[in-house]
Amino acid sequence: MNWGTKIFMSFVVFAIIIISMVVISVSQDFYLVADDYYKQEIEYQNQIDKIQNYKQLDQPLAIKYWSAGRKASIQFPIARTERLEGEIHFFRPSNGNLDFKVAINPDGGGSQIVDLSEAIPGLWKVKVSWSANGKGYYDEQTLVL
Repeated sequence: MNWGTKIFMSFVVFAIIIISMVVISVSQDFYLVADDYYKQEIEYQNQIDKIQNYKQLDQPLAIKYWSAGRKASIQFPIARTERLEGEIHFFRPSNGNLDFKVAINPDGGGSQIVDLSEAIPGLWKVKVSWSANGKGYYDEQTLVL
């Protein structure tokens, strides 16, 4: 093989590598964690205030998982006489399509049981946002099913 053929082959190999990299990068599946992330970014100051309110509580939010029954117990650190409103967001970092939310509805002891039998095993982030007596709270914990 002469040097002209080697140069031509080098250009062909280079072109094939570039084209294959473009095809691979275009075919990658990507998605945003949240469709309305601009709106969420603007409202983040409210989230910071809720986190600060949570840090001032005497007891932390307790989340326990029972693998036998595939249930989670969430114990709220608020007095039993207070009315709680809010939601529990089960967030799956690897696939946003698996996320689900549950309304907060604790029993008389400030505890709520959530059935996780439909949830796929793996890493979940449990984002709990609630309000009591006009004051908002937020906590986020990791849960492995």
